[in-house]
Amino acid sequence: MKKLLIGLGVIVALVAVLYVLAYFNVDTVNRFLNERDAKAAVLAKLKDPDSAEFRNLNGSCGEVNSKNSMGGYSGFERFVAIGNKVYFESQDRLFESTWRSACGNH
Repeated sequence: MKKLLIGLGVIVALVAVLYVLAYFNVDTVNRFLNERDAKAAVLAKLKDPDSAEFRNLNGSCGEVNSKNSMGGYSGFERFVAIGNKVYFESQDRLFESTWRSACGNH
């Protein structure tokens, strides 16, 4: 009886793993990892990273709002994070072409 229960537990665990793998396809996992890395790169560039609020994240593109050196929120700004390099809308004169190239119509 004990072996039967262990075998049943193994089967249930395998079915659960297969379900998770089928539910989360590779693109979804990669987008999640890109978003995580993009957030980390953006946070490293901010004056007050603890105040950061993100929205409209899609892979390495999104918008961030955080406190400036005066302590006030500066408003949401688009960004593109490629590796450790972050391009901010207000700081890069070629931002629009970078955004279109990396983010499409997002």
